[in-house]
Amino acid sequence: MASAKHTLCYQLRIHLVGSKPEIWRRILVPADSDLDDLHFAIQSAFEWENDHLFSFWHPEHNSRNVRNIYPDIENWDAEESDEIAPKLADILAVGKTLMYTYDFGDDWEHEILCEALMIKPPRIRLPHCTDGEMNSAFEDIGGIWGYQSMLEVIKNPDNPEYAEQLEWILESFGKRILKYDATAFDPKKIKFG
Repeated sequence: MASAKHTLCYQLRIHLVGSKPEIWRRILVPADSDLDDLHFAIQSAFEWENDHLFSFWHPEHNSRNVRNIYPDIENWDAEESDEIAPKLADILAVGKTLMYTYDFGDDWEHEILCEALMIKPPRIRLPHCTDGEMNSAFEDIGGIWGYQSMLEVIKNPDNPEYAEQLEWILESFGKRILKYDATAFDPKKIKFG
């Protein structure tokens, strides 16, 4: 009897640093993923628009500039780069963490915890979001602090900043924002490119 070939995957828990309540996702990615693959998976899981620079770095350093893993930001040119993304397996072991920063103006920092190396569950395509909490934040709003400040202002119409914030939000994000629920999250709605 021939043995079935099993695909290995990493189970990663990723959260936005500083978010309260915590905005997080649990995703499965192929074990042979590289950091470019992980970048695109995070973009999808958090519904970012991939309009800004990013970097991966080790959390034991105080700043992404101290020990940037990928890409080489100082010498990076998207159209001419021949830099090869490191494999996730070479960078992140089970039980360890890695940091990902998206948008160097807003500095959305994500802490990535590698929870497990496992056999891919049947009938799912990788990458895949299995769990999480809280709706995705908005880009270009001033990072986690701007986002949370905006949420505080718009939930209280008596706030003196309410009218100004609402006008700015409507101008920036359109009327769809009026139906935005910060607590809503359904992992089934996460679509990976």
